[in-house]
Amino acid sequence: MIVVLAIIGILTGIVFSGRTNFNSTVLLSNTAYDIALSIRNVQNLGISSRAATAPAGIDNAAGYGIHLTLGNTAVIFKDIDPVAPITNINGCHYSNGGAYTPASHPGNCVYSATKNEKYQDLSIGNGITITRLKTYPESGSGSDVSFIDISSVRPNPELFIADTFSNSPTLKAKACITVSAPQGEKRYILVTKSGLITTNVSGCP
Repeated sequence: MIVVLAIIGILTGIVFSGRTNFNSTVLLSNTAYDIALSIRNVQNLGISSRAATAPAGIDNAAGYGIHLTLGNTAVIFKDIDPVAPITNINGCHYSNGGAYTPASHPGNCVYSATKNEKYQDLSIGNGITITRLKTYPESGSGSDVSFIDISSVRPNPELFIADTFSNSPTLKAKACITVSAPQGEKRYILVTKSGLITTNVSGCP
């Protein structure tokens, strides 16, 4: 009888352990998909020119971005600072005409927490965190960074990828985001400036 109970206990433990691992895998995959969808949503907000409240009024030409850092939070931001027109943006937003004209775009493709740019907070739950951020130039190897800002502005369908805070950031060709579960399992999100956003990768290049 004792042997039978021991066997039942072992089998029950195996079943619950397997179920826990399965649930963790599903939650991790869903989190990676959610982050990828949030990046796509940012692209849609930027291209559709959703009106943004800027320092001098409503700006219908503002871009939108997502600010990703290590940990379990992220921010969707409206890229409204500096106010257009601004020069030497290094391929980020461009300006033609005066500020708030249809052809001008504010912003610098990076998030500024002190400039009222926050549009929406994003939280990552279930113990899952962003554990690595990596960006890549047009050629050469990638580098680990502390944050990644991915933004979009009409009429450009490309995504702007920045990892330094500057009015003229050096834009990158692609980014890779690693999300990890408490058990150590990982998923990866690859984003390219051409607009590719995929979770179907086995690791960061």
